[in-house]
Amino acid sequence: MIQQVLNKRLLLDVLESMHAQAQAPVEDRRRATTGTPFDKLGSTERTDILQGIARAKEFLAEEKKPEPDRRGGDADLPLAERTSYMPQSPELSNLQSAIEEYFLEQRSDVVESPDPDDRRGGPVPMAGSQLTIWQDYLADRRVFGAFEQTDIGWISALFAEGIRKFRGKHKFIERPIRNDPISFPDEKVRIIVFGDWGSGTPRAQNVATRIREKLDDQEVKDWQKHVIHLGDVYYAGWKSEYKNRFLKYWPVRPEEKDKIGSFTVNGNHDMYSGGWAYYDYALADERFGAWQGKSSLFHLANNYWQIFGIDTSHDDASLKGDQAAWICGAARAGLKTMILSHHQYCSAYEDTSKDMIDKINPVLNQLDVAAWLWGHEHRCMTFEGVARIRFPRCIGHGGVPVYQTHGANDRIPPPGKWEYREYLDGGLEHWAKFGFAVLDFKGKKINIRYINENGGEDRRETIA
Repeated sequence: MIQQVLNKRLLLDVLESMHAQAQAPVEDRRRATTGTPFDKLGSTERTDILQGIARAKEFLAEEKKPEPDRRGGDADLPLAERTSYMPQSPELSNLQSAIEEYFLEQRSDVVESPDPDDRRGGPVPMAGSQLTIWQDYLADRRVFGAFEQTDIGWISALFAEGIRKFRGKHKFIERPIRNDPISFPDEKVRIIVFGDWGSGTPRAQNVATRIREKLDDQEVKDWQKHVIHLGDVYYAGWKSEYKNRFLKYWPVRPEEKDKIGSFTVNGNHDMYSGGWAYYDYALADERFGAWQGKSSLFHLANNYWQIFGIDTSHDDASLKGDQAAWICGAARAGLKTMILSHHQYCSAYEDTSKDMIDKINPVLNQLDVAAWLWGHEHRCMTFEGVARIRFPRCIGHGGVPVYQTHGANDRIPPPGKWEYREYLDGGLEHWAKFGFAVLDFKGKKINIRYINENGGEDRRETIA
């Protein structure tokens, strides 16, 4: 990721430049061509750009303000918005994708790896940025506000493409590719679960390395193993982002595709460009194709547990199609059920979706849903039992840098039970640690360990 693309100020400046360019009168545009694909955009595409900008500004006006920095100071933006801004907005996420793709593909000459010892531009190693744009290129510019028309032309054209894909979403695949569940043994099975990992940052790569260590553990050498991602490749699920941030570092090797299962749940950022790269590129990779295929839904089962991977993102924070009917029809009576999704069923900090809850209720009424694991919120947290779900868990701390605003002894809001609050020691900058969960199946019980990006074990529990 490019350091400046994670800065909210960048997005504000680029939006203004894009708005001025797209709104320019026809005669002005004829006199000032950009020499980019923007010049070939018709009135419909330009209208799409303006509408996308308007929606982005609406989001910014309504956006919940982040919690204040512990470090204080009088900066115009909080630290998190200057170094790790990842908004829940299709328009802004596509803008981030467009800016980054432009600089990597068209202006790679001004992109470089930052000096990890140079802290003037912000906490790059902690926040996770890998690349930066030459300061000489930005000199005498208001960050991005004074970029050349060529820069803005390219970015606008790429932005328009992302918005077009977002509006014309990929078809939803109503059922898993397999009629029967994928069978796994009652014991000697390890499933590793992690969410919101697709940032490609060095720290996210390190999470993959730690997962690999758990796959290579000699104590489970002969066990069946699966790796399941709970969704989100950043910024907006573009093909280049899956290639360079997700598949490139996936902890299962291609030659292991028939031996170790690979699954990835659909996330809202995966759908911000319509889900086209998610379905047609990520799921087409041989590691995922061998197990999940080109469906966002999947189903595994043994004699004690049945696991359903569901899609809460094709329709954002909802259930597309008749997923509840599929689960109820495919489920076996008497088994404990685990649901895996991107969005949360409950939360201590964020809103939940009544629509999703209403649609999943038939499943909760019919089955013994012992556990539900999700991501979306970039934290690791356990909850008290809610709505017949005995073990609700959030495992969304896989790869997005967030500032740790909660102290170890701060109160945990209900229905929260435990929250992982360790951070990397960056002086006054408290960046929350990444991590994942290791699930070892043993008959009716699942032993779970929560592992951080340094390989340490933070918590263990048994669910049944």
